[in-house]
Amino acid sequence: MEITAAYSKTSTFNSETKNKSLTSRNRLLEFICIAGLLIAYLSHLGYLPLDPESDESRRAVVTAEMMISHNYITPTINAEIYLNKPPLYNWIVAAYFKLFGDYSMFAFRLQVIVAVFVMGLLIYFFTKKYTNHLVAFFTALAYMSNGRLLIYESLYGYIDTTFALAVYANMMLIFYFGQRKKYYALFISSYIVCAMAFLLKGVPAIAFQGITLITYFIFKRDFKRLFTLPNFVGLGIFILLLGSYYFSYFSNNDFSPEILFNKLFNESAQRTFIQYGFGATIKHGFTFPFEMFYHFLPWTIFLIACFQKNFWGILKENKFVQYMVWIFVANIPIYWFSVDVYPKYVFMFVPLVYGITFYFYFNLNKDAWQRKVINVIMISACVIMFLASLIVLFTKTVDVLEYPFLQIAFLIVMLGICAFISFKKQYAVYAFLGAVVLARISFNWFVLPHRGEKTLQAKNDAKKILDITKQKQLFILNNADTHNFDGFSFYLTTGRNEVLKKSSAISPGNFYIVDTNQLKQYPFVIDLHFQNLPDHNPLYLVHPNKDVLTSASR
Repeated sequence: MEITAAYSKTSTFNSETKNKSLTSRNRLLEFICIAGLLIAYLSHLGYLPLDPESDESRRAVVTAEMMISHNYITPTINAEIYLNKPPLYNWIVAAYFKLFGDYSMFAFRLQVIVAVFVMGLLIYFFTKKYTNHLVAFFTALAYMSNGRLLIYESLYGYIDTTFALAVYANMMLIFYFGQRKKYYALFISSYIVCAMAFLLKGVPAIAFQGITLITYFIFKRDFKRLFTLPNFVGLGIFILLLGSYYFSYFSNNDFSPEILFNKLFNESAQRTFIQYGFGATIKHGFTFPFEMFYHFLPWTIFLIACFQKNFWGILKENKFVQYMVWIFVANIPIYWFSVDVYPKYVFMFVPLVYGITFYFYFNLNKDAWQRKVINVIMISACVIMFLASLIVLFTKTVDVLEYPFLQIAFLIVMLGICAFISFKKQYAVYAFLGAVVLARISFNWFVLPHRGEKTLQAKNDAKKILDITKQKQLFILNNADTHNFDGFSFYLTTGRNEVLKKSSAISPGNFYIVDTNQLKQYPFVIDLHFQNLPDHNPLYLVHPNKDVLTSASR
């Protein structure tokens, strides 16, 4: 195990192996922060209704249709084949739905939090093996509490935390077995995980696999290893795993494999210069680093620690940290030069950046200017948050609290403790982490009650449709311009326990969802007028009157 000598000489935490009392305090603070973060994430996990404005509604409805139709091979939406994503994520979500015995948002989103904490464990395990406990702990907790995850992705049932877990695990397995020269284990395990990643999100998994393998063996000066039997065995297992699924898939679906794989490729390529052109790509290349710095605050402030004269000299002392640098540099251009990119797409690279950052931070001398600047930022943040907790008691924001006195008192006491501890240099980073956790708890109390207003309206409209159409047939009229109807489709499919299908036949006694043009074209009776999110396009629940035509051919 490689641990740079600089740690024992310059780290302000070098007494952790000697001072039992300090170690016990560290462990206690770590336990409190982890427990607090877990409570913060789980306590309001199902608070928001399904968001029809995001792709979590698509993941939900595909899974629901799988479960109701008992067809786990072919993903569908409204009984029509859905080609954009393979089915593994839907299988995982289905397992949670079955475990809880319902289609609740808590059951749907729990896999996101599980993926975050499992990834935290993996980050800690691999980072500790090649650095030390402190670097590993704060790398893991920084990922688990990064700004983007803290106040957005942890609230929704997105695929990206699970995909990031698979890709990160793959990167680590390559290094772990490669350093031990266990090449069969390296290639077999990495290709198995790559197959899982492909079944989650498609083509990007192959890109990451190829780039990471090539980078590692160039890094090892052993490029010829890629042309040996272990690699071909691993590749064969990868083909066998995917081939088994797609053999079953195409046995059940009569269309060309070219259509599916073109769709999977285009799903990835559409975000690049192929669609947006070089001008937009170059502009994005300039703004991307600053956008990512912002989204992954507050922990990106620790990047200041990397500004050292002896950066490369310190980096060379630890091969694991070198590896993180090189695979980050090799892989990040996939998204750096893709214009339509969301921060959640790069989750698998975030622990690499944090790992490099904390390696340099804990390598700093206690009097280094970088440490002083970071400490000032942490202390200032803790103090400002404490002062804000004192002020909030006198504002109208407390009106949303169920127990305002107790909740505000809790925040004042806990943030006061964080502010106090932050002045003790050896605990400042713990205090900062505690303040971040408290920020999420505050977010749960003050912000979430306002965030779900639009999504709640969609849920209520869906309930009205369910009540009106109870024990009646319900369809989307064929060619209705519903835009993204996934959120409503989920509610209606799960509420009726049958897949919401499209139909061109108009029959008396049935109900239909139609758009404005269809409403003008046929003599329907309007039962409900509602707006569909995210485009706010008007839609109608209708039934035919006595003079309606028996069919509508398009």
